[in-house]
Amino acid sequence: MKKIILAGDAGATNTELALFSVENDGLKILCSEKYKSAEHGSLFDIINKFTGDKKVKPAAACIGAPGPVFGGKIISTNIPWEIDETELGNKLGIPDLKIVNDLEAAAVAIPAMNPGSFEIIYSGNGKMNDGNKMVIAPGTGLGMAILIHTKDGYSVIPTEGGHSDYAPVTDIEIELLKYLKKKFGRVSPERVISGLGILNIYEFLLTKSEYGSEDNYFERDDIKDIAAKISNESMNSENEICIKVMDIFISSLAVLCSSKVLGINASGGVYLCGGIPHKILKLLIDGKFSEAYLNKGRLKYYIEPVPVYVVNDGSTGLKGAAVIAERIIKSGIE
Repeated sequence: MKKIILAGDAGATNTELALFSVENDGLKILCSEKYKSAEHGSLFDIINKFTGDKKVKPAAACIGAPGPVFGGKIISTNIPWEIDETELGNKLGIPDLKIVNDLEAAAVAIPAMNPGSFEIIYSGNGKMNDGNKMVIAPGTGLGMAILIHTKDGYSVIPTEGGHSDYAPVTDIEIELLKYLKKKFGRVSPERVISGLGILNIYEFLLTKSEYGSEDNYFERDDIKDIAAKISNESMNSENEICIKVMDIFISSLAVLCSSKVLGINASGGVYLCGGIPHKILKLLIDGKFSEAYLNKGRLKYYIEPVPVYVVNDGSTGLKGAAVIAERIIKSGIE
């Protein structure tokens, strides 16, 4: 009898769940659903509804969620949920249920993806390399994970690099840091390189005299997603403040990418996933990203060969969680 597994990607905006059958030649997706995370009180509520509607009891499950996981427990950084994998598994009747960091799940999927799953925004030496890889995901928040290359393939290290310290480079980014420092006390990259970061940059620019006459989207009730509005305006109009917001966003993202290449020797490339990069692909390939990415002074030569990709599969985290759940099943059989 074929085993059925549950995979999930729990995000601050959406939670996606899917059922897979474990086949001899790999995983086969059976069905999937997306839910608005904020409309549900807990992850249990969402999974219970999904499995109840499908009338199925999975043999194993893996759910990726934002935040650090300690002892099978996670207090999500951008969702008001506390998740305990043992408690959740018992309530759902799924004894083999694992909770992982969402970027760990996404990173697991990347090595097995075909080249068509990626858009090249900086070609480097023009080929996909083995070697360590860095995964960075700007979405509602900012996630990061590392893929360490070994003789047996790749080992994933989830990190909370999005909550390290923001490093400004340009004069206006230094001004932004001072503004955000007054507002938050401490400034992490997530305060700038995320959907929430786009709002922070925009709010900062509204305080500058040269943008004083621009539209203040915060005062318009009909705009539900201000960050999306800003990025769309920057690509499709001559709105100066929106263009400047995204210039700062892209510069900060590029600098973060090349800094991580230096930090982990990511000769295998940088992979951008999350909700934002694919939506702003037009901005990422116009040259500003590459210019900031390569701006590493004496170490520019170290960065030049390393490509940067945008992952164009929005279900990367879900697929990685399915791979982890499949491993749970196989380890039990073995």
